Formats: sequence, C-alpha cells, structure tokens
Amino acid sequence: VEDAMAAWHDDVEHTELLHRAAEDSRLASDRARKLYSAGLVGFLEVLTTERTALAAENAEAEARLERLQDAVNLYTAMGAGWQGVTVTATTLPVSLEKQNVLARAFRE
Repeated sequence: VEDAMAAWHDDVEHTELLHRAAEDSRLASDRARKLYSAGLVGFLEVLTTERTALAAENAEAEARLERLQDAVNLYTAMGAGWQGVTVTATTLPVSLEKQNVLARAFRE
C-alpha cells in the first residue's frame, strides 16, 4: 500500500508540473501567432511553438493516465474490489473524517 501511495503522490506532483508547462507552452504559441501576424517573426517560429505546446499537452495527458492507473493500484492495494465482487465488512471502524480525506485525495 505504501508503494502505491508514494507512486500516486509522485504522479500528482508530476501532473501538476506538466500542466503548468502545457499552459506556458500554449501561451508561447499564442504569442508567436500574434508576433507572426504583426510580421515580427517567421512562420517557422509559430510551428516550433505549436509543436512544443502539443508535446507538452501530450506529456500532460500521459501523466494523467499514469496517475489514474496509480489511483487504481492504490485502491486495489487497500483491499478494494471491482463491480460484481462482494466486499466483506470490516470490523475496524473508519471515521467519516478519514473516509472524506481519502475521497478528497482521489478527486484531486
């Protein structure tokens, strides 16, 4: 469980970094298009920034997929099952507050 939690946590940070990089790349691409429209840069500059922006968006999507896969691994490592499988009740009570903390972690 600890390994799955660590992998999921690392993916959360990695996804956030890639999201910021994708946003910055989109801004650079928009600026390059505006500069091209004003005649200040060549079209190659526009193509280069668009390629970089698309690569950043692709990396972000792959990181999100990995994050979701790690969330499933964590869910499974904690003893959860899938639809159609009856989960036996635990004798250890889990407070509502702790349940909410876990639910919030998966929504982020």
